[in-house]
Amino acid sequence: MANPSSDGRTDGLTLSVHPSVVFRLGEEMIQDDVQAIVELAKNAYDADSASARIVVDTQSLTAVDGRSIDSPNDADDGGVLRGEIEVRDRGTGMTREEIIQSWLTVSGSQKRDLKAKGKTTAKKRTPVGDKGLGRLGTQRLGRVLDLYTVVKGSGVAHRLTIPWDEYASADRLDSVKFTLTSEHAGRDEHGTTLKIRGLRSPDSWHGPDGDELERQLAAMISPFGNRGFKVSLNIDGQAIDLRERPRAVRANAMLRYELDYRHRVLSVSGTMTQDYFRPDRSGADKRATYEQTIAADRGAAFLDWLLTNKQDQVASLGVRADPDGYIAFDAQFALADMDGVPRSSGELIDPGPFSGEIDMVRLRDDVPSVFDSASDYRAFLKEINGVRIYRDGFGIPVSRDWLNLASRWTTGSSFYNLRPENIIGFIDLSAADNPGLEETSSREKFRDTPAHRSFLTIMERWLKYTDNAQSFVRRSYNDYLRELAAAQADVPAESTPTVLIEQTDQQDVQTGVLLTNLQAARGAALSALTAAESQEESLGESLFPEGTKSLHDAAEQIRAVLSTIDQLSTDVEGLRATYGRQRSALIVLREQFDAVQGQLSEAWETVALGLTAEALSHEVSQITDRLRRRTQAMLRGLKPPIREVTVRTYAEHVLSSTAALTRQLGHLNPALRYRREHREQVTMSVVLKEIATHFNTRWDDLGYNINMAVTVKDDFTVSINPGRLTQVLDNLILNSEYWIRSLQTAEPGRVTIMVDRPSLVVSDNGPGIDPSLEGLIFDPFVSGKRRNGRGLGLFVIRQLLEPEGATVELSPERSSDGRRRDFVIEFGSSKTQELA
Repeated sequence: MANPSSDGRTDGLTLSVHPSVVFRLGEEMIQDDVQAIVELAKNAYDADSASARIVVDTQSLTAVDGRSIDSPNDADDGGVLRGEIEVRDRGTGMTREEIIQSWLTVSGSQKRDLKAKGKTTAKKRTPVGDKGLGRLGTQRLGRVLDLYTVVKGSGVAHRLTIPWDEYASADRLDSVKFTLTSEHAGRDEHGTTLKIRGLRSPDSWHGPDGDELERQLAAMISPFGNRGFKVSLNIDGQAIDLRERPRAVRANAMLRYELDYRHRVLSVSGTMTQDYFRPDRSGADKRATYEQTIAADRGAAFLDWLLTNKQDQVASLGVRADPDGYIAFDAQFALADMDGVPRSSGELIDPGPFSGEIDMVRLRDDVPSVFDSASDYRAFLKEINGVRIYRDGFGIPVSRDWLNLASRWTTGSSFYNLRPENIIGFIDLSAADNPGLEETSSREKFRDTPAHRSFLTIMERWLKYTDNAQSFVRRSYNDYLRELAAAQADVPAESTPTVLIEQTDQQDVQTGVLLTNLQAARGAALSALTAAESQEESLGESLFPEGTKSLHDAAEQIRAVLSTIDQLSTDVEGLRATYGRQRSALIVLREQFDAVQGQLSEAWETVALGLTAEALSHEVSQITDRLRRRTQAMLRGLKPPIREVTVRTYAEHVLSSTAALTRQLGHLNPALRYRREHREQVTMSVVLKEIATHFNTRWDDLGYNINMAVTVKDDFTVSINPGRLTQVLDNLILNSEYWIRSLQTAEPGRVTIMVDRPSLVVSDNGPGIDPSLEGLIFDPFVSGKRRNGRGLGLFVIRQLLEPEGATVELSPERSSDGRRRDFVIEFGSSKTQELA
């Protein structure tokens, strides 16, 4: 084989780009026609223009050279371009050098350099477009692009025409030539006009497709108020108000939240209208209840009841009467107090200030007048729903449900809360304040940066608040309705079947007394009637016949009374029979109620067991993993001759691991079902020291810098199920562990349990209870944890203690930072015994 000679070598080779890359980049980087137009509007914003005017004319005819023609036959070369889009701004314009060096250089962008240096435009705007690819989106809109631009005060205009179709047949990118020309311009003229001729889909800009475009453009370019930059749209002579319909939808909101994050504090305010309680048309009974309880007095009675009877929860959530509406919410959350905020070198990551508004709107009723029909309203709402993210007024096309509302709503914790299909809203970012929130090159999502994770943590804290606030109000409304129903029935609001049976028995006794009295009255009336009839007969034979008529009338009245008494007696007998049937039904109901209560008790004990087992499974997994790795290592080392010391060491490790497994399962064993019914007299200090040993060993094995101590002030014994007691303390201690570790500090964690008959006080040096949760923490599905927080631990504790006649409360005492940290388990003096 011949060796290649130096003469066969070719020096100076370079990469060449095929013209098809122009179309491919435009199609892949710009996802649709709407985004292509938005990218051009962004260029107007970056050019410091006060507005971008978009005019679509689907009927115009032009020749390839730009001349207007009246008929296709008027084109000399036979090339006719139908339809055009004009995007005009009054911005800074471009010089000849800027056109050549930046605008005609694919992915070239002076704005990217400006952002990198932290600089802004003359109007203090941070550029929102910096990829240098927006101009390529014009090729997907039309066949020819005309550029006209003037720098203010220059008196010179520059023109450039790009024939996109020529790239389809060209062999090389640089084989397509076009000319940049200059001409005179007025001294006050400035800005840039882009005209895209020969629309590729002219019919898609009107009719049903045009309505769809309006909805998409309204969602893409911020419809939620003036951001200092206005976009106008005109299609075939018809001006389109891109904000009219979104404004009408927002005016129909029954719930609104405003968010403002700055200086590392999230401030949340919310307003709720009476309409929030109004059910859909399908529920006739519920609608009638709403009319009676809310519509009749504009909800005044319920609001007064709420503020009076739920004071702790109202204070925790910042609930108050809204003088301009109905119910208002106010809360603040410091970044340092939020769970899961990422850190860098120990410092919290701050994503920068942002604000937003989110509305919950009705899906079916009360269609705003700007919509032609209910279906038109729902279609528009479907297009703009979700929480949009805008940077300097321009939409970032992230997932509609980037807050994961759909998955949250399918859980019990979010039954009354925000759903993705009936909320609209926005989050306002800026390039200047939120540089760490970076979009991907496709502009369809954010990069996974620490700032983005911190931003999501803040938004999740807001969602936790909405869950708690809305669930509280709706559940309180249900409590209010139950109290009203109980008052109307003249029974206690928390009546059990046993109480109702006792009331039925009392009513039966009362009706029995009434029946006896009626019988007595009947006897008296019969006696009176007999006497009257006898006297009537006597008078008839006497010298005074005129008295006969009076006695006859009295006898008739007595007979009428007897008839009434007989009818009343029949009615009372029927009422007694009804009470008898009612009592039998209540006895059946009591049996079912007791069965359900027993099942619920079993369920909560199982839930508690699961929560404990979930924590212990981590340790068991680690132990078995270490055992597996040690076994594999020994097997690799077992080569003849086998050394006795190797086997002995391995055996000791197996014994140690199995002992650890036994210890973990032994801690779980008292909570297993076959042990749950067992009661015994336990000494509290002894039980707690065993639990402390378990957790201190656990934390040592896991490498956690946490220690548990038991302080005995007044020891006592109590007759209790050890399994329930273990589950209660496990839940409290595991909560302490979670929150201590969330602080991510070098300070040792401390969990302390003080024994002081008849109570236990459990506390830790974690962050303490979030003030917005103080009145809610024992409610189901309320949790301050960002992830893996089911909100059941403290609720389950109460369910477990109830059969033992014990209670658990959050102590009112506050630490120096104003937070509450102590949980008090009260067993009751009568149930405990002081140690000798």
